[in-house]
Amino acid sequence: PASPRGRRAGYDDPATLDVHGVTVCKTGAWGQGPVLLQALAILAGFEAHEVDPGTGPGAHRVLEALKLALADRDAHYGDPEPGYAAVPLATLLSSEYAAERRALIGDTASHEFRPGIVGTTRPYLPPLLTDPPAAGTGAAVGEPTVSRSGRTRGDTCHLDVVDRWGNLVSATPSGGWLQSSPTVPELGFCLGTRLQMTWLNDDSPSALRPGRRPRTTLSPTLVLRDGKIG
Repeated sequence: PASPRGRRAGYDDPATLDVHGVTVCKTGAWGQGPVLLQALAILAGFEAHEVDPGTGPGAHRVLEALKLALADRDAHYGDPEPGYAAVPLATLLSSEYAAERRALIGDTASHEFRPGIVGTTRPYLPPLLTDPPAAGTGAAVGEPTVSRSGRTRGDTCHLDVVDRWGNLVSATPSGGWLQSSPTVPELGFCLGTRLQMTWLNDDSPSALRPGRRPRTTLSPTLVLRDGKIG
């Protein structure tokens, strides 16, 4: 039911992929969830030993698959509510498309931004910043960061709760870094840092519009075997 302020909770069908005898469930393309599914679909075409992340070649293939899936995220993902972006998720998760993307993985790391072309529509290419921000500015200030030495500052918080009846809640209450989310004077409060996932360019599938969910990176995973958890 709608709250007194007009907000309404809803139900979404998960994006799913059957791979290696299990069904992996993620959020839809309004969030980052299908990135994992796309990467798994790409990696499914390799032998198990070829994608062992404990080996150099295996780690390379996993990373390249994730880079290809993340490029598709920026080019194609958005809130698929009526009137908003139409995300071609069935194509992005198809075995045929995964094979096309898999063929792009060579023996060396790619430094290119390579979203795929789905249908006749050219993918959206976001502007890429190549120069580092000035000292003391940018989204990384006060947020979880990893220096070149490997030293970390801060981390993401996550919580899963399951009751005896099988109800499950997955929450990632991170995102309270005020340094990267300035106060809006007219409102008197800070915007959630997840609003960083939206764009002000109307051509983006994740463009900022009223009532639209930002393309959050928070992404719970549910794995089913024969349609059941565990």
